[in-house]
Amino acid sequence: MKFPAQVQASIDILDIFLTTLEPIDRILKEWAHRNRYAGSSDRRIIKDIVYECLRNKRSLVWMTGEAETGYSILYGYCLKHNLPISEIFTGEKYAPKKPEEQHNINTLKDSPDAVFYDIPDWFPQIDTEDLIYLSQSRAPIDLRVNLKKATVAEAKKILLEEGLEVSEISFCETALRTQSGSKINSLTIYKNGIIEIQDASSQSAMLHMPEGKSVLDFCAGGGGKSLALAAQGRQVIAYDQSFGRMKDLPVRAQRAGASIEIIENLEHLNGRKFNVVLVDAPCSGSGAWRRNPAEKWRLTPERLAELQDIQLDILSNAIKYVEREDYLVYCTCSLFDEENIHTVLKFEDRFSSKVERQHIKTWKPSKDDCDGFFQCIWKVL
Repeated sequence: MKFPAQVQASIDILDIFLTTLEPIDRILKEWAHRNRYAGSSDRRIIKDIVYECLRNKRSLVWMTGEAETGYSILYGYCLKHNLPISEIFTGEKYAPKKPEEQHNINTLKDSPDAVFYDIPDWFPQIDTEDLIYLSQSRAPIDLRVNLKKATVAEAKKILLEEGLEVSEISFCETALRTQSGSKINSLTIYKNGIIEIQDASSQSAMLHMPEGKSVLDFCAGGGGKSLALAAQGRQVIAYDQSFGRMKDLPVRAQRAGASIEIIENLEHLNGRKFNVVLVDAPCSGSGAWRRNPAEKWRLTPERLAELQDIQLDILSNAIKYVEREDYLVYCTCSLFDEENIHTVLKFEDRFSSKVERQHIKTWKPSKDDCDGFFQCIWKVL
């Protein structure tokens, strides 16, 4: 595909997103299925364009002074990158139509804050440096080294030999970082279970977990944190209310050489309690918007309020499975106080005589060059 055709494809994909607000990965997958002539390099370029446009949607439209459409977003994208408008928007076969008139370029200097930071008008307060970082930065790929199989130095050497440039991360002793777009899961070192893809903030949070042999991962999802904890030599039981989210965990655990028990419902525990119960709660995902920029446009005030209720309910259930004098851990990949400290305070108000806060920490994108992440640890009395 020539670049004008890639631009038109990006316009079509964004128009579908603006109309349906369906998950962008699903839209991209369905587009690729309908347009099999697009090769892998075409799909990669189109995905990169779409993701950058979603990170900067409002500011790109502001530049054109037009209503929000896929066309105006891509027009703004081309203006931002000083691309030749007259050679791209030609109206020829597969290319975007010619603009009806020459657009003036509006600068962001006089734009409203929500436009400048590329967020919806209603958003709660987030540190402005983090907002800029999340909107303008493309996330690197962080790898967790499975210390049961190799040291970080050994893994780094193998990756360099396989042609992948990596660097260590100062605040996380198990992590390596790459900017490469190579498919990590095609590497031998991945297939052998020496590395897993996991953001450094999430890895660091698992290294900050309280001591305790037995762990219940209460919202296990894909199982990344279960695997990290099992690599520390802990006995891990993984549970998720949406059992299907854990479907890949048995294969991942086998590859990692980890023994993780997976349960479908809590009745299987027969009243068993644990040294550590981890609640990595459903949340807005605002700390990871570099990776999932469409999610900030799909989030609504109603959904954010619903998530806060869900988080409190999950914590109120999870505390039942903690041994007395042991630990309950709450995590989110959110930067919203509403989902972090506010949920913590509500939980402490509900269980004021049963919990004692031990530790609280936030990983900041702008400070640590990582996904935003939050962790609170309580001792259960």
